[in-house]
Amino acid sequence: MRSNFEGVRTLSTFVREAQRFGTKLTEALRNHADMLRSQREQSAEEQARQASVKILMPMMLLILPAIFVVLVAPAIIQIHEAFAAK
Repeated sequence: MRSNFEGVRTLSTFVREAQRFGTKLTEALRNHADMLRSQREQSAEEQARQASVKILMPMMLLILPAIFVVLVAPAIIQIHEAFAAK
């Protein structure tokens, strides 16, 4: 079984401080869960930012040429027909 050692360490710190200061354990656990949730959200946001950068090059290599063909092909055909008619 894999364990997040940083999470376990902070959990034990939260529990220790709750016992030392006499605060409720449920409050300490809730704070710990909020912290972990926030870290997970930040990690997901960072991965989303990295994904947008990683997709940029394939988009330029695959989609831009197709758009170029769709936009320029009719003009090339018309120019070709105009010169072929003479």
